[in-house]
Amino acid sequence: MTKPINTVIVEDMAIAANHLKQMLADNCPNINVIATFNSGKEAIKHLPFLNYDLLFLDIEYNDGYNAFRMLEDLDFGETHIIFTTAHEQYRKEASDLNSIKYLLKPIKTQELVKAVERSQHIFIGKEKLETLEKKHEAIKSGKLIVNTDGVCYFLEPADIVCLEASGPYTYIYYISENQTKKLLSSQNLGKFENLLNSQNFLRVHKKYLVNIKFIEKSKQNKLTLSAKNETIEILISKDRRKEILESISLAKFEL
Repeated sequence: MTKPINTVIVEDMAIAANHLKQMLADNCPNINVIATFNSGKEAIKHLPFLNYDLLFLDIEYNDGYNAFRMLEDLDFGETHIIFTTAHEQYRKEASDLNSIKYLLKPIKTQELVKAVERSQHIFIGKEKLETLEKKHEAIKSGKLIVNTDGVCYFLEPADIVCLEASGPYTYIYYISENQTKKLLSSQNLGKFENLLNSQNFLRVHKKYLVNIKFIEKSKQNKLTLSAKNETIEILISKDRRKEILESISLAKFEL
């Protein structure tokens, strides 16, 4: 799901501002109106301290400001702008600012929705590009990429304690912010074994892949892993116990 677009309205007529807010609430569920200002001066005073993505701007205000002068005083960066005005003559200036849309009052619902959708598509494209760039950098640096619940995690192999198979899924135990956390991935354990085969990980059971550096001790058919004052016990394959313990001992010596 795309994150909400934080939006600010600058409109000196209260009835027009309230009407626009209601139109957005009724027709554009992804818009989150975080503030409304009734003058250019009020907007200038507060906008630098707000985290917003989209501005709806009337052009002429009763305090002598207009939207273009206000924007000159703002570092609005990649903020999207939709102008809402009763004046046709500013269309060229609005176009020069690469605004999303120039909406003439009274605003038509269909045009408003199209303007918001255009802004949303640009945000989605930007988010996808940023995610691709992060994935590329993560792969280059050897991080493990895990997608779960629509969120992409980039894990350092050195922070992964162990991985546990759960049918076709995999639980990943890892250290973050000085505590052990757990993620569920839709990838099977064999996929991660292939990705981590050169990172001091060892398959000790059909259900478990462990980071050797976190192994504290072995007893019978179990290993105890120690990570940030937490312990995790996992099983060792009975048939391969001797081989596994020898591999652990050798790997520990080389670490």
